[in-house]
Amino acid sequence: MGSVMMGLRLSQEIAVQVEAEAKQGGLATSEFLRQVMTAHYESSQADEAASREKDAERRFQQLIFEIGKTRSAVLQISLLTIPEETMEQILAAATHDAKNYAALVAAGIDGTTAGPGEQGDASGS
Repeated sequence: MGSVMMGLRLSQEIAVQVEAEAKQGGLATSEFLRQVMTAHYESSQADEAASREKDAERRFQQLIFEIGKTRSAVLQISLLTIPEETMEQILAAATHDAKNYAALVAAGIDGTTAGPGEQGDASGS
């Protein structure tokens, strides 16, 4: 990456401090300022990336919560209105469909070749 020369004005007090720190570190004043500026902006970029990642994680956790809450509500309503045997058949079919869907999504995301029913079952069964 190329570089751009920039000039700046500092108060006398700050200039003296900058020159003293540069000298203490065995650096030319311009090299010291370049290091300070680079560290500041690289740190800012890393902080922004970490913030975006944290926001994405928080949104993901919220989605998982909402999915769990909705699933629980549907199951509670179903258990009160649908016979147990029918409910077990519905849950078995839903589990099968979810595994197939998860395998297709995983294959699309990472280019994997997961077969139907190989993904998405946290129970291990």
